[in-house]
Amino acid sequence: DLLAEVIGTGGTSERRLSCGYATISTFSDLEHYVKVEATNQQLDLDVGEKPRKYSLDMEWGANETLRTIQLATSKDFAVVIHLAGVDLVPTELGRDVPRVLDLLRKILTPKGIGIVGHNVRGDIKILRKMGLDLMPNFIDDGFDTMISYHLIPGNETLDKQLELVAIKMLNVGRYDKPLRDWIAQSGMSEKDKELLGYGTIPDEILIPYGAMDACVSYELYEVLSKELPKYPKLENLYYKYQHVLNLPILEMEENGMLIDQL
Repeated sequence: DLLAEVIGTGGTSERRLSCGYATISTFSDLEHYVKVEATNQQLDLDVGEKPRKYSLDMEWGANETLRTIQLATSKDFAVVIHLAGVDLVPTELGRDVPRVLDLLRKILTPKGIGIVGHNVRGDIKILRKMGLDLMPNFIDDGFDTMISYHLIPGNETLDKQLELVAIKMLNVGRYDKPLRDWIAQSGMSEKDKELLGYGTIPDEILIPYGAMDACVSYELYEVLSKELPKYPKLENLYYKYQHVLNLPILEMEENGMLIDQL
């Protein structure tokens, strides 16, 4: 079924993805990035531009230990904040994650800034546990490409995996091939992947893959946010119901829910 889906949605010729990226693994570089972004946000306001959208994606290892946080404000470039290397050995940033999140809070939580991504509630859930709550910026000004993709006619039964959505909507190839090849060659089992996550993937494979995830998510946001209005009833369903339901669903995931009381 998966093979048939890929063949059926890939188009006649694949477009080559182009996503530059910068890797940040020190506080001096992260502080510089945050300063530049804060300045750019103010310039946007000064010239009457809409506030920025940040595509958010993350990679982690065992026990939800973060390895990278990826951010993109365009389809062409991403910043990869590198917290841990192979076997979760922390970088300078990884040795003080609360400080990292305090810095990111300055650029990701101002009013009007939007958080977009593919099933982004899952990433927000992890960050909320660590003290950075991006849910208001997601609910008020953000967009989820997985949910919106599912609403568009013809996509109801298709796999929602980011790479497969990119094949269908962006006519690109499997940009995750180096990652998939490494996993296959390493002999990593499904149980290993479940237990270890991406904790053992070499940086030279994981970092470009993560950057591509962020760029692709941003481009999908651009495409789907224009495609959805072609179906007004579905657009209303998304914004009025499915999007805002991310908050109570997240709260149920975090706290559980009573099943024997109203």
